[in-house]
Amino acid sequence: MDSLSLWNPPPVFKKPEELTVQQVAQLFGVSDHVVYYWIQNAIVQARKLNAGSPYWITLSEMDQQKLRDWVRNSNRIHTGSSTHPEGGAL
Repeated sequence: MDSLSLWNPPPVFKKPEELTVQQVAQLFGVSDHVVYYWIQNAIVQARKLNAGSPYWITLSEMDQQKLRDWVRNSNRIHTGSSTHPEGGAL
């Protein structure tokens, strides 16, 4: 180990308990856009290393229940695999 590494600790990458935007979207059956909305409006806790890096999201059990309720009670969030392009065949 050189002396430079003592002064510059490595960046903390994704922690085991953190989820990606895509993982959260899949967990709640919503689009990535919904997860980004939750991040931008501080509904979920998320961090990223810099402007170009992905978000990493931490959800407590209470957060998960709040989001399940939010999705279940929302008139605007469409869940499941029934997302078809407008005018598309079913």
